Amino acid sequence: MKKWLDSRLSGLGWLERTLLLAPVIIWFSYLPNFHLWRTDTMNVEFSLVVIYCCVVALLGLPRWWSQRHWLWCQPLVWLTLLFVLWNWLGIVWSVNPGRSLLTAGLWSVLWLDGLAILSARQPSRLWPLFARVLVGAATVMSLVALGQVAYGAWFDWGLCQGCLAAGFGFVRPSGWAIEPQFFGSLLLAPIVYQGYVCLWRSGDWRQWAVWLLMMMALYTTLSRGAMLAAAIGLLAVVLLGRGRGRRLPVRLGQVLSVALAAGVLGMAWHALFTQFNPRLADTGYDAVVKSVHQLSLGRLQLPKAAPANPSPTTTTPPPASTPVPPGSVYLGNSTDPPRAQFDGYVARSTTERTGLSALALQTWRQGGWAALYGVGAGGAGRAIASHTGQIRPFEIVQNEYLALLLEVGVIGLGSWLAVLVAWCWSCRRQRWLWALLLAYLAQWLFFAGLPNALHVYLLLAVAASWAYPRPKGKQGGDFQRSNALHPAPNTLQ
Repeated sequence: MKKWLDSRLSGLGWLERTLLLAPVIIWFSYLPNFHLWRTDTMNVEFSLVVIYCCVVALLGLPRWWSQRHWLWCQPLVWLTLLFVLWNWLGIVWSVNPGRSLLTAGLWSVLWLDGLAILSARQPSRLWPLFARVLVGAATVMSLVALGQVAYGAWFDWGLCQGCLAAGFGFVRPSGWAIEPQFFGSLLLAPIVYQGYVCLWRSGDWRQWAVWLLMMMALYTTLSRGAMLAAAIGLLAVVLLGRGRGRRLPVRLGQVLSVALAAGVLGMAWHALFTQFNPRLADTGYDAVVKSVHQLSLGRLQLPKAAPANPSPTTTTPPPASTPVPPGSVYLGNSTDPPRAQFDGYVARSTTERTGLSALALQTWRQGGWAALYGVGAGGAGRAIASHTGQIRPFEIVQNEYLALLLEVGVIGLGSWLAVLVAWCWSCRRQRWLWALLLAYLAQWLFFAGLPNALHVYLLLAVAASWAYPRPKGKQGGDFQRSNALHPAPNTLQ
């Protein structure tokens, strides 16, 4: 093992070796969580990912400083700097200066991380190895997610509050993220990349099996936003991959086949451990009915199974020692296990997000000139609470576009969109990478929360560095243009 590692890491500096840890560290986006204190507008806490980003920023300082002239010529670099500076300027008029300071500081660390990633040496060796670590870590975490579904049939310890089997009768895994949809977001990049490998790089059966496993783990989260984002990303992989033409119908059929198989297997996995769960009265078929109802937003309702015991339903309370999930209904006598809390689609999971988005838009419209420059980074919760009185000040808007519109205004949102355009331009030689951005663009409609979503920006920076043309000359040893995205057939196997 030592010889194998030495052969892979030889010639790579400390910065490059540290970057290879990113695909592992990002999975610990919330746990372990180091909580410092809480105010009425925010929780002051940090995770391993935040610590890791700070370490990379420090390690990258001498590297990017030596390449500063080349970096400053890249539109992606200085457009991103303008967005970061705008966040700092917003502290002056922010409705929540403390949170604005922390948010601007985190954006600054991410900007330094981006410079370090763009300055990495030997990209033709580094990024294919990075991709293998990413896929390997995603494979392990997919197994962890399936393990959480099995484990949660008997135990609750270590699972997030919204993941417990008491909700639907089965666990919705979150790994070590804050909740299932964040875990689904972490799976997006490896799923899109592995889709590219399998569809356009002639992956063998093991590559297909890994891809199926990731998709199955994504399904078990029941995160509709993450699944929609993955679908859009994979469709983009099919359309933007090389060698299109007559092979498009075949590739589309392959994507649909894997997605269908993953959905069936994931549903069966949920059903199996719902059936085995000794703490709930729900059956495996109940799990299927609830999954279909939840994913279809309540539009598809399978017939419910008749109760095995035709005795009338009773709501006799159980003994005090028996834990009762809120909303449970007891069947038979009081010693029977309870039913799960939810019978199917939970409308609140949708209405809370859409309601917050509507309140954010309403607050922005009433802001006058503040609509142009925003209420300050991280200030959405306090601004909405002050304007409407309908939410708590530390809430976030779970729509990245509306959150930015309210917090940094039209100017800040415009600069952020300019950064994304510059990112697309930097990846123009490898347009299939746009599939990753399209997946995140879709998920940002239902997803926000900067401290727990740092993986998005780290992985986008890696993609940009992977596709960047490198200058030649005296720096040629460090900045050869990478052909790693189209290596020899066995490179990614």
